[in-house]
Amino acid sequence: MSELSYLPEHLGRIIDGLSDGQMLRLKKTLAQKLRNNQKKRITAQKNADGSAYTPRKPQKRRGQKKRVRAKMMNTIKKAKHTKIKQSREGFAVGYVGRMAQVAEVHQYGLTARLNAKTGASAAYPVRQLLGISDEDKQMIDEAVLDYLEGIL
Repeated sequence: MSELSYLPEHLGRIIDGLSDGQMLRLKKTLAQKLRNNQKKRITAQKNADGSAYTPRKPQKRRGQKKRVRAKMMNTIKKAKHTKIKQSREGFAVGYVGRMAQVAEVHQYGLTARLNAKTGASAAYPVRQLLGISDEDKQMIDEAVLDYLEGIL
């Protein structure tokens, strides 16, 4: 935790002095709050830097225009797909399995196969699902201070 460069030095020393159990609780709290912020940002269709996602391309079906009304990433933002992993060094918020593949394609703007039988593929624009924004840093600072106030 003390590797976070934006935390003040005195907070880093206090955090280093926490017991293993206290560190686990703090990391779990931070990870859950970060996951909730990611969900809110995905719902708002925003990248970590605050810019809007690139909109979907217009869909055509047999010569007619078909309007897609649903927002993107409705499934991937659910808590059951966003996993939290903790270790002694820190924590990670991310995806596993098929959702990890979908997230990777959107995170980095890769090309993905749409249909295994026909081999059709599509290039996706970059849409940052995961990332730490300035608001996330502020939330982490506040959560650490709240946690330390609760145990001291």
